[in-house]
Amino acid sequence: MNLHRTTLPILASLLCTLLLAGCGEPSKKDYEKEMTAIGEKADKDMKQLEGGQPTEKDIKEAGDTLEQVADDFEDVTPPSEVEDLHDDLVKTVRDLAGSMDQMDEMIKDPANADPKDMEKLQKASERLDKITKGYKKKGYDIGIDE
Repeated sequence: MNLHRTTLPILASLLCTLLLAGCGEPSKKDYEKEMTAIGEKADKDMKQLEGGQPTEKDIKEAGDTLEQVADDFEDVTPPSEVEDLHDDLVKTVRDLAGSMDQMDEMIKDPANADPKDMEKLQKASERLDKITKGYKKKGYDIGIDE
């Protein structure tokens, strides 16, 4: 009996098994940690919108930050039990990033703000609140407050 004929397939099978074992979904703790870290970085970058009158530059930077946050969230693999919430979160953050131009116009001239733009922002805010509640209901804390 040739040892190479039996040993190589067994080693190849063992190697594949070991590699696949390391490719499972992330733990809840790892997912929470990664998502919270992204959110904390975004919070620092979004501070320019708090208090006072944000400038056009502040709003553009906030939109860029939100777009980056959506990209970073999208790169995270969620546990299967929160996969739908995760996908909704990515979409909602992207929608908010896309609404920053309208927000600039609303701040400049609130009297002439398009009610549809206001409604879009309100709906995105409500979706974010619903997503956050969904995470909390499943026992997840990803660093996003209601």
